[in-house]
Amino acid sequence: MKRRAGFLVRWAAERYGSRTAFVFGDRRCSFDELHRRSNRLAHALMARSLRRGERVALLLDNGPEYVEALFALMKAALVTVPVNLRLSAAERRLILLDCGAATAICTGAAAELLALRRRELPDLREVFVVGGTNADAYDVLLASGSETDTAIEVDEEEIETIRYTSGTTGVPKGAMYSTGAMYQQLTHSLLNLGDLPGADDRMLHATSLGHGSGRCLMPFWVRGAVQLLLANFDAEMVLQLITREKVTHFYLVPTMLNALLERFDPARHDVASIKRLFYGGAPISEQTLHRSLQVFGPVLRQQYGSTETGNPITALEPDDHVAEGTPEQLRRLQSAGRPALGTELRIIDDEGHELPRGELGEIAVRRMGMMHGYWNRPDAAAKALREGWMHTGDMGVMDECGYVYIRDRKNDMIITGGYNVYPGEVERALQCHPGVSEAAVIGVPDAYWGQSVKAFVVRRGYVSEEELIEWCKSEIASYKKPRVIEFVDELPKNPAGKVVRRLLKERSAKVSYGAS
Repeated sequence: MKRRAGFLVRWAAERYGSRTAFVFGDRRCSFDELHRRSNRLAHALMARSLRRGERVALLLDNGPEYVEALFALMKAALVTVPVNLRLSAAERRLILLDCGAATAICTGAAAELLALRRRELPDLREVFVVGGTNADAYDVLLASGSETDTAIEVDEEEIETIRYTSGTTGVPKGAMYSTGAMYQQLTHSLLNLGDLPGADDRMLHATSLGHGSGRCLMPFWVRGAVQLLLANFDAEMVLQLITREKVTHFYLVPTMLNALLERFDPARHDVASIKRLFYGGAPISEQTLHRSLQVFGPVLRQQYGSTETGNPITALEPDDHVAEGTPEQLRRLQSAGRPALGTELRIIDDEGHELPRGELGEIAVRRMGMMHGYWNRPDAAAKALREGWMHTGDMGVMDECGYVYIRDRKNDMIITGGYNVYPGEVERALQCHPGVSEAAVIGVPDAYWGQSVKAFVVRRGYVSEEELIEWCKSEIASYKKPRVIEFVDELPKNPAGKVVRRLLKERSAKVSYGAS
């Protein structure tokens, strides 16, 4: 089936016209304005000899430019590749190299890093800079295009976006989504929002549009809601925006929720307008949940998802969030909720057989709108997608009422502050230091971050904990650095010589609880 490229953008613009679509600081953009500006950008990009299906990387903070660039790429039948600005220059380079990005649209800071890497990115022909003043300035590019609609039709199987996830080895893998899958994801999101938003609702994007919060952009766009964009998370600013703009919906990871609770002052902040507070991306403490219910009321909704499947896979609904209740109700606060509408979920063993309720196994998911595969990684895609089921690598248990409890990650992934960290990439960074002989990394419970990174290091010579942490900050993204380093004489290994992380986790748990 074919559709007009960007038809959802056009449909909402025609329906809502001059009404405010986005608020960014003092700037307010209407539905029609975003539609016309994205038309201009689409034509300008096509005039630069970008061919249908080529990849365009977005290295942008939240702002109107992110939205109009996203819409323009849809209309020009170009593939969007969001790149997390918190990644190091080396990590960004890996993503741009892997996808073969022909063009990048970025902030000035990201452009400086890209310039240093241009000789290592043979496919990257042009970089356009938001806020730039030269010929490569984003505004100069935008001004060169026509406001008329593009006349492109796209097939449902054409790739629309590539979302990168590190994968079990820490090497970036690009999850490909077709135009049909993106439409199905929109449908899935609308089915699972509960009460549908409308023109009187206001969605606050306090996390990156290229990350969790971006999943709410299109559902709220087609429903005519106002969306507020915050370039960087700031707890005080979020509370001020909620108070001033009467925000009704927003999404946060637990780390950000902790920061809001610490900053909240009932004498200065009014959060009564909040209808739904979506959270997810990391474990959350019982204390945070109870405090959130006290401050925001019964509006919390946890959503569990993945880069390869979209969001939500499961949801813990507001009715499940209780401050007081039966032991069973309180226990469910530690779950990820029940499967979302339209999602099939199984707990399976290593052979793919479904396990009885209450038994630990891998979470497998089947639904419409999942990834098409991994960019240039058919072997990895074949391993993850089997007979229509996505094998998530997350280990969990489903109880008799269908609530899913995520126990661990089959691939040892750590989630800290809503971001994925893979032990292998941190270990490699540590082992590059001349004072390190061996290193092993695990995730440990953290009341603020959900999980934090802990490293066990066998020293080659003298090196301090502070020195190694600073070293890691120069090698990998800051959120991936170890927060604690324990020096040991040797690492536990199996007969094959591989480190047994399970034993390190058990050792850390005994220390945490004061066991002898």
